[in-house]
Amino acid sequence: MKTDEFPLSTPWAREGFSKGQAEAVLLVLEGRGIEVPEDVRARILAVSEPEIVRPWVRRAGTVASAEEIFG
Repeated sequence: MKTDEFPLSTPWAREGFSKGQAEAVLLVLEGRGIEVPEDVRARILAVSEPEIVRPWVRRAGTVASAEEIFG
């Protein structure tokens, strides 16, 4: 299985996975001392699709501002 495939078959499983990934994005940003405005935080936490939030986790380690997460 490729690392970008998600064998999450139920909507609640996909949403739960995405929420955990979104929280990881926020933790990484905050751990790096990057301020996360409330609108950016809300946008990150609103995502329920793993395919969208997973790249954000990768970017969280390299961006200079929270807004750059979105690409």
